[in-house]
Amino acid sequence: MKVQVPANQIAYYAREIKQHWQKAVDSIFRVCGLVVKAKDQLETIDWERLKDDLPFSDSVLKKLLIIGNDKRLQKQKVQKLLPPSYSTIYEITQLEDEELKDAVEK
Repeated sequence: MKVQVPANQIAYYAREIKQHWQKAVDSIFRVCGLVVKAKDQLETIDWERLKDDLPFSDSVLKKLLIIGNDKRLQKQKVQKLLPPSYSTIYEITQLEDEELKDAVEK
């Protein structure tokens, strides 16, 4: 039988879960930033060698590059609203500016 827990324990779990959930989004954006930087700085042959060492397909890398290059998503205000799913974040990059603005406001 489960017992009722104090409100401070609920607040603790809520805070911890939200914090770690956000860290997943932060990690996605960190990876996207690194992928963009590597693509920009490496010679083609080195970029191809790097791609061979990464656990991503070319289609995933393409999505990560698009996410990493979308300046609209770089704002902390926007990132706080995003799910920890690169594929969903990629779909969000496909929104028009007004659509994204409306979604953030809602």
